[in-house]
Amino acid sequence: DARSDKRRYAGLHVGLRGRHQAENALLAIAVAEHILGARLDPRRVSVGLHEVERLSGISGRLRVLAESPLIVSDAAHNPSGVQSALAWLADVAPSVGRISVALGLMGDKAVDEIATLLAPRLDRLYPIEIASSRAMPADELAGVFRRLGADAMPFTIAPAGSVDAAIDDFRTRDSDVLLILGSHQVLEQTPVRDLQ
Repeated sequence: DARSDKRRYAGLHVGLRGRHQAENALLAIAVAEHILGARLDPRRVSVGLHEVERLSGISGRLRVLAESPLIVSDAAHNPSGVQSALAWLADVAPSVGRISVALGLMGDKAVDEIATLLAPRLDRLYPIEIASSRAMPADELAGVFRRLGADAMPFTIAPAGSVDAAIDDFRTRDSDVLLILGSHQVLEQTPVRDLQ
């Protein structure tokens, strides 16, 4: 349920996972009310939030690809996105300790901050190769994690590769969670095959 200065919205369902998406939905409602005023139909708000992925084309937001073991993809490519993905994981799987992460980023991203956030939680890092001149080379990404993760719990860095290779390797290990994070180009590599 949500309440604004203008009205109350009951039984809303946000079609995207994560606390941060509920906050984004509240902001979207406020903007829509400001623009449309009394013309804003609460039923359309309800449908719009519930069907946000289909209606907006938004993709790659905490998409659960498999549940056991848990494999999730998210377009988190900055520190706040990574924090939101980790917060969601803490909400849905509070007993999970260390995690595996497949990650590929563009070279202009805050890689040091992202590595600092992920390194203490890492069991295994899968650096992902991205076919773009803007991409940070996967070996360079691994180097940042080696340098900044030295004080964290020891973790393994897999050879650079594809998302498919990361998923296949992850499934041979006794691990609970694989987060596939980073640029939209990484998510485009994520297989559409059934991973259940």
